[in-house]
Amino acid sequence: MPPVINESGPALRIRLLGGFRVERDGPVPAAARWRRHSAQVLVKLLAVAPGHRLHRGEVLAVCWPDADEDAATRSLRVALHAARHALEPELPPRASSAYLRTTGELLSLDPERVEVDVDRVESLAARSLRAAGPGRLTALEEAARALRGELLPEDRYADWCAAARDSMGRLRQRVLVALADAAAADGAADRAVEVLRELLDAEPLAEAAHLALMRVFLSTGQRRRALAAYHACRDVLAAELGVRPGPEIEELHQQALTTPTPAPAPASPVASPPGGSPAAFPLAARPLRGRVRVLAELTAPAGPAVLVSGEAGIGKTRLVAEAARRADESGVAVLWGAGHEAEGQTPYGAFVDALDGYVASRPEALRAVLGAEYPELAALLPALGAPPLPPVAPEQERARLFRAVAALLAELSAARPALVVLDDLHAADVGSAQLLHHLARVAAGRWRLIVTYRDDGLAEDDPRRDLFGRLAREGLAVRLELMRLPRSDCDLMVRDLVGGTAAGSGIDLDRLYRLSLGNPLFAVELARTAQEHGGRLPEGAGLDSTELPAAVRELVGARLASLPTAARSLVEILAVAGAGAPLPELMDVAAATCHPPISPAELTAGLDSACAAGIVAERAVHRDGTRMPGYSFRHPMVELVCGQRISGARRRQLHSAFADAVLRHRPGAVDAIVFHVREADDPRAVGYLWQAARRAARLYANDSALDYLEELVARLDAAASAGAPVTAGAVGGPTAADARMELAAVQRRTGRYAAAEETLTAALEAHQRAGDRDRALAAAAELGEVMAWSGRPQDGLDLLGRLPGPVRGSAGEPAAAYQLALMVLRFGVGHYPDALRAARAATALARPLETERGRRLLARGLGNQAVSLSLLGRPRTAWSAAREALPVAESTGDARLIADVAAELAELAQLGGRLAQAREYAERARSLAVGTGDRTAIVFKHANLGRLCLRLGDWAAAAREITAAEAASRELADTWCRAYALANVGELRSWTGDAEGARACLADAVLLADRIGDHQARVGVRAILAELAVEHGDQGGPAEALRLLAGGRFGPEARRGPRLRVDPLRAWAYLAGGRPARAERLAGETVRAARAAGERLVELPARRVHGTALAALGRHGEAVRALNTAAEQARTMPYPYELARILTARAEARAAHDPRAAAADRADPGPAARRRSGNSLVIAPS
Repeated sequence: MPPVINESGPALRIRLLGGFRVERDGPVPAAARWRRHSAQVLVKLLAVAPGHRLHRGEVLAVCWPDADEDAATRSLRVALHAARHALEPELPPRASSAYLRTTGELLSLDPERVEVDVDRVESLAARSLRAAGPGRLTALEEAARALRGELLPEDRYADWCAAARDSMGRLRQRVLVALADAAAADGAADRAVEVLRELLDAEPLAEAAHLALMRVFLSTGQRRRALAAYHACRDVLAAELGVRPGPEIEELHQQALTTPTPAPAPASPVASPPGGSPAAFPLAARPLRGRVRVLAELTAPAGPAVLVSGEAGIGKTRLVAEAARRADESGVAVLWGAGHEAEGQTPYGAFVDALDGYVASRPEALRAVLGAEYPELAALLPALGAPPLPPVAPEQERARLFRAVAALLAELSAARPALVVLDDLHAADVGSAQLLHHLARVAAGRWRLIVTYRDDGLAEDDPRRDLFGRLAREGLAVRLELMRLPRSDCDLMVRDLVGGTAAGSGIDLDRLYRLSLGNPLFAVELARTAQEHGGRLPEGAGLDSTELPAAVRELVGARLASLPTAARSLVEILAVAGAGAPLPELMDVAAATCHPPISPAELTAGLDSACAAGIVAERAVHRDGTRMPGYSFRHPMVELVCGQRISGARRRQLHSAFADAVLRHRPGAVDAIVFHVREADDPRAVGYLWQAARRAARLYANDSALDYLEELVARLDAAASAGAPVTAGAVGGPTAADARMELAAVQRRTGRYAAAEETLTAALEAHQRAGDRDRALAAAAELGEVMAWSGRPQDGLDLLGRLPGPVRGSAGEPAAAYQLALMVLRFGVGHYPDALRAARAATALARPLETERGRRLLARGLGNQAVSLSLLGRPRTAWSAAREALPVAESTGDARLIADVAAELAELAQLGGRLAQAREYAERARSLAVGTGDRTAIVFKHANLGRLCLRLGDWAAAAREITAAEAASRELADTWCRAYALANVGELRSWTGDAEGARACLADAVLLADRIGDHQARVGVRAILAELAVEHGDQGGPAEALRLLAGGRFGPEARRGPRLRVDPLRAWAYLAGGRPARAERLAGETVRAARAAGERLVELPARRVHGTALAALGRHGEAVRALNTAAEQARTMPYPYELARILTARAEARAAHDPRAAAADRADPGPAARRRSGNSLVIAPS
């Protein structure tokens, strides 16, 4: 009986955008559920194919690539039958489908009755692109809406729909760019920018979108935003593709650089006319002597940063001020800032000084524009007059502050050259030096940096000393040490001062030079004293490198004695205030501390007398964005001499009065208040130290935070020992245990685990004595985690075992934190099922919590679930947990937490064979970790990215990242991250053929892993050593490899996890040891297990070993088919070095029966570039 031909049927609509679904008119709809997945894939294949038809062979190759032809053909018949009845449930037996046709070897969808939404959208887009006139914008908007849906999102990683997805992506890009152009032409620039931003969020490499965005900005006079768009384009192309933007974008960039700023509404409010720099650099009335060569170096139009050092009084400030003056006169914008010891460790104080002074000099309207364009700087620069951004994690605050300062300088330097001068950086905080390093690194010739500092002002272990050295080593800066003046230049300087000839004034120049030894400050001060005393010089003076010179002490004392009482009092006050004290504060302190009281008129006259004597100078200072009159010492040596003359009691009284004055005039200047209350030993120090410490921690000024917190703890302990109450003043204060918890957090972040452990132990004991169970539980959890991070997880478990845990049924943050600590510790000793249970318990406890800390705990719980699940061989479930954790972590703004989750997603994506996606996550994790300053996180994230780059064949990046991880880990000796760092260096050396160097590193790594009991590190190192034994060992190498792999502790819970991941290596060892049958069985089992688990990075080497073992058994046809499948998978991932090994193995398998194909494999460029790719997946630190 012939088949029934079903010629009629209602229309069928196939939807691919936004997800696959089928809609059918008429009384009988299409099936809601498909009985066979292969049937649905078949319909999808035809729906995305050109013309909606395919040859049977094409369908067989996609759907059943591993089956023989007969089995695949039977499967196709079954899938066709199921597909036809899913589309037409009422279809009679043996009737042909109205929708799914077979014509000979062709399969197709009926074009008359089947409508595919992609066809309609493509037609709509084509019409909109051809449209002209008033209706073009409307047509493009309609097309853009139609293109919003993603093509088959459920098949995002399927190779068979990649071409269709790429085509839809290109079409969407064309429509959106055209829509943006049309909107801009219609005057809707904001809509154009919105469209292009949306496109670039989805496709950051779309050069056409970058070009259109720059075009929109330039057409609306937004030059700065056009430049920012160019730099964003250049950075993403360089990072992702290693190329520069195309010529059209470069041409627009040059246009943006040369476009003048419109006068009515300037796009670049930072620019100012040449010669109009508002920098408050000191001006000199006399020529600069003896510095011709160094001045030429400083005034060069381009070059790296210059670090000017030298002893006190050598003329550093005078030299750079002359360079700034000349730069200013030549049209360079000069920003001048300085460190002030009296202000304390103000975060980024030197740059605040420079930028706040510059911004304060701008007109009010331009300051408002700056505040809108750079809201990141509002918290540090009050002159902007803008509200600060909402608070975020300290790491994010630091990163966005650095980017904003660089952007501000970039905009300024785009208008005219810029010079930033930072004087006395030894007196500034470490954050200022770190920001200096960042600006020197990203300057790219756009601005110049000049820094002065006193080398003797930095301790040997001061991090600023290391930063200055790193700048020089990296070629980002040059050192310039100022020497003392030779006799001839010293004489000229003295003659400039006294006028005419020095001999005419009676000054003995020989003696003056012997006393000053060419130090300009001393020479000038001695000459001034000689002028006042008929040319006579002090007797018995000399220059001592370790203490103040007697000559200077004597001459300063003599000049002070000649001042009136009011002037001496003010000089004394100024010696406590430091450089640049505002006049209102000076007057307040004088009114509060002078006895007998001195009238304001007498105080003003006293200041005039001190200025006339050359001891102090009247200089404008910038405070909180306001320019106000102030005073400072002319020379730091004079200031030091005056300061030494004050008794301890008087000094404390003056500092206390200064604290009151700062509170009255600048209540927000917390660091300045802390400096004075500390020096005054004022009881209010406790509250202000707490406030300043937390502010410093938020700004990621770790050194300042540690300094404040350590003193706070010492003060609280001293008060408790004396039985005295702690008065925190109006701002409130913490308990000693609270302060210790905060201190331990900063210590842990900076890798000081021993100190953090000691601090937390004291906090735990204090909470236990106070009977505060919740806080004691929190302290115990933190202490346990610190022990884990320092490489002692078993000690942490023992500690928690000795202490009372949460009460059964208890909830809240302490209980969740306790479970997370248990997870970290159990994971550290290799008890992965127990670690998973603890992570799940922590997640359940954290879900109801609505606090910010609750969200952090939830993100950590989910992320730690993912880590444990991965090690238990459940990567798909782990991926779901990590994906759920990421938005929760992002909502907290905690960069370290986000980095940890992104790193786990990178590991899971890598395990699943999605190497490009893995690199995106790994690079994000590395960047975030570097921004946090957390040393352990930095080590792991550099190392993880480096290993991934090895697999992708990016050798330069791999070496850079792994080397950076090893260097950072040296500060963390005898901790678990050091073991991973050494292991990764060993893996890098093994891949580059340095077997001996690899073994040396791995021997150190395995000793450290054994000593600290890190099971995961031990297994990973043994895997790399096993690889080396097989490839570079002698005849006993395979046996040694199997012994090493048997040394790992793999229990039943690891059946689908770590053990599976070393099984390809075990099979390889069996094969190399002459046991191909056992190798074939183990490799085949591993292929099936890895495929079922979704571990493609394990499946691929297992397929290669399986094919090689089949060839060794003489089953060449099966071997070639297995290796064909492996090669296709390696190309798809892509995994270049594993592909090279597969092609080599396939050539050897073909050699016996197909020499021509074997020669083609050997000619492939992959094997020629072959390197070892191994199976070291288990070394990934979680």
